[in-house]
Parts: sequence; structure tokens; C-alpha cells
Amino acid sequence: MTKRGLLLKDFKIVNVVASTKIDRTIDIELLSTRLKQAEYNPEIWCGLTWRRSNPKSTIIMFSTGKVSSVGTRSEKDAKIAIRKAVQAIPELSNARYNEPVIANLVATADVGLQKKLDFDLLSSKIKPSTYEPDQFPAMLYRSKHGTFLIFSSGKISLVGAKSEQQAKKDMRNLISRIRSLSKKGS
Repeated sequence: MTKRGLLLKDFKIVNVVASTKIDRTIDIELLSTRLKQAEYNPEIWCGLTWRRSNPKSTIIMFSTGKVSSVGTRSEKDAKIAIRKAVQAIPELSNARYNEPVIANLVATADVGLQKKLDFDLLSSKIKPSTYEPDQFPAMLYRSKHGTFLIFSSGKISLVGAKSEQQAKKDMRNLISRIRSLSKKGS
């Protein structure tokens, strides 16, 4: 099967972080008293944290006008979460802002092999990678689009991707390499 045709086993997006900046400052102290599920503790952190249910997300706001969404499971939901949060606040409902940008996307998948991965073989062939079992139970592989955590069970996490499309492409390429090397090493 070609790399392009490789089906990703159990691929899913587990977290998307998106952000934008609105065209005004935000009185987060005032909002913290008016919004349900909002927390603001300036002695600990300078941002307002607001938990929302539709779509399920955490909105983070700063007095500078920066607004972020954390915890959604798709790029679309991350952008919708920001739009709905801004529209839900009367003082911000007519605020202008650029399309939210994906800052971080976390995805997971499975290599789909019925055996444990040979990290000695993989770390020597897949570069740049690091495997230090005394420090961390996974092999780390840094690509130009993010960092992969590869576990001996075959589970893989990708942190730092900027789009679902790129995450899928990079995950397919890496899984194809791992499968190929694992067959040769058998």
C-alpha cells in the first residue's frame, strides 16, 4: 500500500489550540465576576479562564485583547469556540479580529503492529530522534512540523502540528517508515 493510501489506525485529534487578537482591550477583572464558569486569579496568572460547553472548550482571555481556545477536537470547533465566546460578551460582540490561527494541534494514532517496537533499530534509522528509556518511556522524533512521541506499544502522539491535514500526512509518513523498518528488522 502506498504512503498516501495508508490508513491511519485510531487517528484522532485530541486537542487544538487556536488564538487571535481582538481590536480592543478586555476588562477581564469585570468579566470574571459576570461570566459563569470563569476564573481569574491575577496572583497566579494574568489570564481569564472561561470553560464553555458549546463547543466544549476553554477560552483564555488577556487584557491585551488576545483570545485563545484550548481543548477542542477540531480546527473548525476551535475557531467556532472563539467566535461564540467573543459574541457572548456584549462589550465585545462587535469586536473585530483576524481569523484565529492554529497554534498547536495534538493528534494520536497507532502503528498497527502486533509486536513491541524495536527502539534501538528505529532510533538508529529515524533521525533526528532520541530514545533514553531511563528518562522517558518513548522515543522522541522531531520533524519540521512537530514532535512525535513513539511508544513501544505502537501508540504515537504528535504535538505541535499546525493543521489536521499536515498531522495526518506526517503521521502516515512516519508510520510507513516504522512499519517498513520493523519488517526489515524482523
